[in-house]
Amino acid sequence: MKKVLNLSIITLFTLTFLPQTSYSADVCTRSKAIKRSLEEILKKSCNEISESDLNSISTLTISDIGTIETSDFNDLSSLKELTLVTLWAKTLPDALFAKLENLEVLNLEYFFPKTLNAPENLLNGLNKLKIFRIKESFIKTIPVKFFAGLESLEEIHITDGLLESLPDGVFSDLSSLEVLDLSKNRLNMLSENFSENLSNLINLDLSYNLLETIPEGTFDGLVKAKYISLVKNKLQNVSEDLFVNNRDLKLLSVGYNPFSERDKDTIRQGIYSQETKILF
Repeated sequence: MKKVLNLSIITLFTLTFLPQTSYSADVCTRSKAIKRSLEEILKKSCNEISESDLNSISTLTISDIGTIETSDFNDLSSLKELTLVTLWAKTLPDALFAKLENLEVLNLEYFFPKTLNAPENLLNGLNKLKIFRIKESFIKTIPVKFFAGLESLEEIHITDGLLESLPDGVFSDLSSLEVLDLSKNRLNMLSENFSENLSNLINLDLSYNLLETIPEGTFDGLVKAKYISLVKNKLQNVSEDLFVNNRDLKLLSVGYNPFSERDKDTIRQGIYSQETKILF
């Protein structure tokens, strides 16, 4: 009876105090650029990396991406910020980032080559995403459902690219959005519904685009906007009521547009608050 009791105690001690097995994460089978980045950040070879190693990563940068798959992001449940630089792939899988359910910041630089459009469901599943950036891409428009369901999104930066147009309703789910930066693109028009559901937007940057006119009512939904920049466009004949609903506006930058003195007077008369600073 004593031997049986001793054996039970030893077994219990072994189960309780020996380190738990950390299973292999199959990093060696992942796309080349992802495998390389994971090895560099963890300072281990791919066959030594475990699931717990991957779960410890909060920030990750991957560059020179030839191919990329949804499974490349397996076990990265603690990842908060992801930066992808230079994509060469001709296609992207559906819901590429769906497994990164805790991701808060996504940066895509040189990400969309000429032959690749932005998939409508690219951001599906990123319900905690707060900041989204695309820099220097070839995309000319954004699918209408691209930001669907991203109610936590606070900042969008799509800059230094070839963006020409925005579909109606593309920002309609973004009630938490505070910063929208679309500067240094080729936008040539905005719809009257541009600001629909953007009632919490504070900073709007449309500088360095090709806008020639902006329809009356375009900015009516920006009731909390404090900073609007339309610098370096081709604007003329702006409606007097264009900024009438932007009562919290502190700074309006409209320099380097071909405004006549009459246009400038129209803008001044249409500003709600005398405390708003206008830069021509």
